Amino acid sequence: MKNFIFEKYLNNDLMNPKYLFHGSPLYLDKVEQRMSNDSNGNEENIDYAVFLTSSFIIASAYAFKDKIKKYSKALEWDFEIGGNARTGEININFTNVNIPQNLDGYIYVFYYDESYEHNSESSIQYKCHKNIKPIDVVKIDFDEFKDYYNINKHLSK
Repeated sequence: MKNFIFEKYLNNDLMNPKYLFHGSPLYLDKVEQRMSNDSNGNEENIDYAVFLTSSFIIASAYAFKDKIKKYSKALEWDFEIGGNARTGEININFTNVNIPQNLDGYIYVFYYDESYEHNSESSIQYKCHKNIKPIDVVKIDFDEFKDYYNINKHLSK
């Protein structure tokens, strides 16, 4: 990684985090609650909240996801983004996507405290039911993270 600030956040303990992260393609002064949905109907992923993760790498995928979807709209794209705090496993698959040149995004950093909702010991997902201001905003480039992802391009039928 080119940016030394990443090291501080990459080494965050997934099960006992010091920090939580939120990825977005947009620069924001505060992260606001939004209604989410889940194509698989997983109730844990459907809420009016700010969704956060204890994984900097997972947040990076969300920082790029919406822009990748935009450039892949004519394709039958698919995303799988998940992880397990207990095992440390991170799984990010971008399938049938176009990756634009010079793709960037932002990761919003928050100190962890007990006010964040967390449903499972092995989950890396947290929720906040209020708008929140980050303690840090890190601008990231796709090229610095692509080795963390499985990218399967142009697999349309």
